[in-house]
Amino acid sequence: LSDTVLYSALKFLEDTGAISGYWRKVEGRGRPRRMYQVSSTWRDKAQELAGFWREYITHHKEAI
Repeated sequence: LSDTVLYSALKFLEDTGAISGYWRKVEGRGRPRRMYQVSSTWRDKAQELAGFWREYITHHKEAI
């Protein structure tokens, strides 16, 4: 996954209100880091999608 694809996806999610981003200084890590948080309105949907992904991985583990 390239940086371009990742940051385009994060920008899209932020623009649609699915996530919010903020800068945070992490001790011992140099410059501030961009952190993201799933918005409360999208949290349930994110958990549902994560469940689908876990189920897929569980049932297709042998093929991986």
